[in-house]
Amino acid sequence: GIGTTMLLHCDYVVAGEKARFCMPFVNLGLCAEGGSSLLLPRAAGFALASELLLFGDPFDATTALRAGIINKAVPEAQLKEVATERARALASRPAQALKVTKQLIRGPLREQVETTMKREGAEFIQRLHSDEAREALMSFMTRGRK
Repeated sequence: GIGTTMLLHCDYVVAGEKARFCMPFVNLGLCAEGGSSLLLPRAAGFALASELLLFGDPFDATTALRAGIINKAVPEAQLKEVATERARALASRPAQALKVTKQLIRGPLREQVETTMKREGAEFIQRLHSDEAREALMSFMTRGRK
């Protein structure tokens, strides 16, 4: 859940081809969080974002790539090498140019993301105290024990 939504805030993400992602909030009686209700539709489009958030099914790296959650999927054996190479490539760029460009890319959304995260947080807390969430979480916990 939160691990996947955190990726929406990253500048560049490389994942292994066998990586699995999930945003199971609705299945747990909860709601979207981490700005995902704003950022995912912008990255993935409304239809795919709705599918991923409303159904909460696990999905693979190919779907994460199509959704704009990751930039690249690579074979597991190459993951560290590719991620290190991309990090080194960024580190070799002029630091201030990178900083300004990142601000220009993310800046226009900053206020919207902050507002959305506050709203999601308030709704999430309300959902945590709901009977629906309590039942879903208990069901999830008992499944893990069987």
